[in-house]
Amino acid sequence: MEHTSALTAIFIAFIAAVIGGEIAMRLKMPSVVGQIFGGIIIGKSVLNWIAPESTPIIIELGELGAAFLLFSVG
Repeated sequence: MEHTSALTAIFIAFIAAVIGGEIAMRLKMPSVVGQIFGGIIIGKSVLNWIAPESTPIIIELGELGAAFLLFSVG
């Protein structure tokens, strides 16, 4: 069952990132800003749909994503 909850959390995060990126692009902002706001909204800060403590793979993927973002920015 842990795999199912992890895949569901990844799917929700992906959908939030796509929707947030699209909204940001329509507002003439960089899509990464919308993706970050999408993560904030579904995360522990606002809606608490994804609790990283329940699925440790989310924490690892978040750290990996942050490292890729830092390398791609410069």
